Amino acid sequence: MSKKLQCPIRTPNIINITIILFITILLCTAMTLTVNAESATAEDYYNNGMTHVKLKEHEQAIADFNKAIALNPQYVEAYFIRGKVYYSSKKYDLAIADFNKMIAVNPQNSDAYFNRGIVYDTLNQLDKAIADFDQAIAINPQNKVVFFVRGIAYNRLENYIKAIDDFSHLIELSPKDAMAYFNRGYAYAGLHQY
Repeated sequence: MSKKLQCPIRTPNIINITIILFITILLCTAMTLTVNAESATAEDYYNNGMTHVKLKEHEQAIADFNKAIALNPQYVEAYFIRGKVYYSSKKYDLAIADFNKMIAVNPQNSDAYFNRGIVYDTLNQLDKAIADFDQAIAINPQNKVVFFVRGIAYNRLENYIKAIDDFSHLIELSPKDAMAYFNRGYAYAGLHQY
């Protein structure tokens, strides 16, 4: 009779694996969130800020982006993410200031105009929003999202002809975009063209 070979190593149970995984994640997070202030670079603070953003720790993220920008005042990405954090925290004036700084550093950054336009749209300053969307489109005419939000802004202003133009252009870029057809239909209805 032959005996079955048994493996002398016992497989750990799921609880032990879970504990080890949790401790590993905790240690990695602690290491990521610790920046040596003497040797830290702008990128270190930026990466740390991004970790805080992912953890929804906005105040800590802003503090790290502030340090990154202090070390590198031309750090466009730090202004960009900090501006988005300010926006999500409803600190609209600070968000606008960051997007303004992005534009000052790089006037060809379509994301800066687009995001500043979103802030103006949120504040119901639709003329300023549209001006920024215009600039974003001039820089990147293939950005479908900008045509969409500008079309919505035109609909809100009851400028239905321009809204129809934007949604028609969006349909040319993306023929299966159902929301573009819907919003163009809304604009046609505003003109009583059923």
